Amino acid sequence: MATSGKISSNGYQGRYITFNWSLTTQSIAANTSTISWRLEGDGTGQSSRYKAGNFKVVIDGVTVYSTSQDDRIWLYDGTLVASGNYTFNHNSAGEKSFNVSIQAGIYTYAVNCTGSGSFALPTINRISKITAISGSNTSDTLSVTYTEYVAAYTNNLIIKLGNTTLQTINNYNSGASFTLSDSALNTIYSSVTSAKTATLSFSLQTYSGSLLIGTSDAVNKVLYINDSNPTIGTVTYRDSNNTTVGITGNNQYIIRNNSTLEVTINNLAALNSATLASITVAGGGLSQTRSLSGTSDSSEVFTLGTVNQSSNFTLTVTLTDSRGYTATKTVTILVYDYNLPTATISALRVDNFYTTTNVTVNAVYASIGGHNTLTLTARYKKTSDSSYGVPVTLTDGQTTALSLDNSYEWNLQITVADLLGSTIYNLVIGRGLPIWFIDRALNSVGINCFPLQEDSLEVNGLRVDDKIYIGSQSLYDYYETSAQGESVLITAYDYRLIENVFGGIAIPSNYEKAYKISFQYTTANNNGVKVRLNNIVSNNCNTWSSDKFRSIGGTRLFKQSELILEQCSGYSRNGLNLYVSNGAAYTAKLWNITIHGFLVNKDTNLAVSTYDIPDDDVTPA
Repeated sequence: MATSGKISSNGYQGRYITFNWSLTTQSIAANTSTISWRLEGDGTGQSSRYKAGNFKVVIDGVTVYSTSQDDRIWLYDGTLVASGNYTFNHNSAGEKSFNVSIQAGIYTYAVNCTGSGSFALPTINRISKITAISGSNTSDTLSVTYTEYVAAYTNNLIIKLGNTTLQTINNYNSGASFTLSDSALNTIYSSVTSAKTATLSFSLQTYSGSLLIGTSDAVNKVLYINDSNPTIGTVTYRDSNNTTVGITGNNQYIIRNNSTLEVTINNLAALNSATLASITVAGGGLSQTRSLSGTSDSSEVFTLGTVNQSSNFTLTVTLTDSRGYTATKTVTILVYDYNLPTATISALRVDNFYTTTNVTVNAVYASIGGHNTLTLTARYKKTSDSSYGVPVTLTDGQTTALSLDNSYEWNLQITVADLLGSTIYNLVIGRGLPIWFIDRALNSVGINCFPLQEDSLEVNGLRVDDKIYIGSQSLYDYYETSAQGESVLITAYDYRLIENVFGGIAIPSNYEKAYKISFQYTTANNNGVKVRLNNIVSNNCNTWSSDKFRSIGGTRLFKQSELILEQCSGYSRNGLNLYVSNGAAYTAKLWNITIHGFLVNKDTNLAVSTYDIPDDDVTPA
């Protein structure tokens, strides 16, 4: 903005014209500015004077001075061609810009010199201007401060939402407190239903008496639509499972992993023209969300199902409206902890031998607030039988004597039950085996077994001299394969591959040679590997990991007489072949394939080395 200025035309031989102006007055009341102006000759030409005419001055689109081409004067440097005053009307904001253009014919009749320019006059501060708006929420006490340029003027405060006028406060004084009217609030509520905030515009209309001077630029203010959270009436719950309610006698108690938790929420409402959007019920590891609509809902029922909590917990209900505002309510859920009953069980024959078998059950079960009861039963059968007998009732913590013929092995099944479930334990009661038994008929002694042979000392079914370990010899140090199938590693005629482990040892007449093969192995992906010596095959061996994760495999103990000779691999005669088989195309590695030598009695049955002993570890079914 400027209070003076000038423009000059192009020249002829250094001579041109210049337009100068300066602001003389401004009227706030009239909203006008008046300038004085002069058009003069200017510039140092080749000649001190030139004939000139055809002058014109146009200010703000109005020609304020002009001459014809024949009306010519001598134009010197500084010659005053014309001068005058011009008054501008400003816009309602007190602003004004204008253009000026000048022309002349210097030395020629035709116009050969022109110039133009644009200028902005100082703004006439007539309309009050908003500087600040205080307040954060639609329900707050608000105030607007502004700058007033004419003390005699009055200002009306205009509050709008978009193009809708919400409220007008006449003769508003800067900084005065006010609240939005009910009508304004209702319009905001009904217009803004899906956001938490509303953007209001504030402007001032400035009056001189009854004359509207103008309206200020609007200033926007974002206000929160507060006091609009939805509401929740009541939250109740119950156990809707008739079975568990029948145990507790009170549907306000939830039995862990058995009761069915049902939650009812009543009287849901959205406020101030919002609508209900969703409701969530969460707690105890459970959560359900449901979409809603409308402005109110009389009742919502949630079936949350079983609850895996060991103690009381808090359930939270969250209601959300279309603006994103929420309301919450909590309720404490009462819980009875529950797990299936368990027991520690002792079932032993008297002296590990007699028919009388003492059974003691020490049970652990949930009290359920004193409402639960325990039932213990036992049934049994010979392992050779297909069905159990009639159950026998047991008493918790007390010993019950059962009569289980010690000539047989028995299956014993213990059921530990309460009002909600049961746990079954399966046990095996072995034949009655004395620690020390003298058989006068056989003239033999059995330790932890009944002796079967004459004139013998037997331990776990074998005579103490049935097996004599001689030694071992490595057959193959290391073998690796990734191919599926079976390969022959080594071969030899007759029994040469293994029998020299007995080299230098005289074999008593009542003994014969026996062997066992052992090895270390590893493979991957539960792949199986086997070692085979003709018709004797190792157990199935498998691992899941790398070289560091190894296991030991082997064959059973076998007599040399059990081996069936076959054609040696690559030769025509019969003998022994040592095979390795790989179950699938995974890497398999074997180390230290070793043959172990034993001397065994010729009448020893290697398939029977011990009687079955009862398992001390009781495992639930």
